[in-house]
Amino acid sequence: MMKKSWILVTFIFLISFGCSNSKIDSIFPQEQLKGSVENFIISIGEPQTGKSVEGGMLVTAKVVLPPDVRNDQIRPTEMSILKSLKEQYPHCEWFLVWLSDDLRMLEVGQYLGQAEYKEGRLMLHGGVITDKDIAESGGKIWKPTEDDISATYEFHTLSMEIERDYSDKLSQLQSKGRWEEAKNLALKAPVSEEDIHAAVGKKLGASQAEISRRVKNTIICYAITRFRKI
Repeated sequence: MMKKSWILVTFIFLISFGCSNSKIDSIFPQEQLKGSVENFIISIGEPQTGKSVEGGMLVTAKVVLPPDVRNDQIRPTEMSILKSLKEQYPHCEWFLVWLSDDLRMLEVGQYLGQAEYKEGRLMLHGGVITDKDIAESGGKIWKPTEDDISATYEFHTLSMEIERDYSDKLSQLQSKGRWEEAKNLALKAPVSEEDIHAAVGKKLGASQAEISRRVKNTIICYAITRFRKI
């Protein structure tokens, strides 16, 4: 998690970062950058380098967009971010950016979009749930509410804590040579999904079924938009 490195970036600063470059400008035409959100929060990871990294370098970033971001703003925003990264790391040919409209969702891997630049090629995906999406689902999904997001964040956070404790215990048994106990533990799921829903429900004052419904809806909605080509 990169909380301490989150910085607020304004659109004006972002698109003007670095010097003009005709090759970069041809990939990111100025007219296609118009309409980006005015500000967002970005965390840029340390460049990954080495023989195991395709192309020798990979730069990743995570971005929190405003909660009221519109579909028409996502593509120019993704292009602006990728352009800025390319200007900041001119020798890098691979950038991967994940975006969400809520910091909590970004932290637990629920993205509304992802953008990639690789050797001059752009792959842009993302969006927000629309009335059309809801209608096509037969009313089975809805735009995630604050209660949905809170439940999903608590669900993922608790799940990760349980998985981490489970892995630590398994490693401890293996390091002590207690192979039979380790084998038996490895065959068991740490906790069922239903139990986690119930635990989250107890914390938030909701039933297990209600938490399950909210988490399911949120995960489906972010999955739909994350891989939507734009």
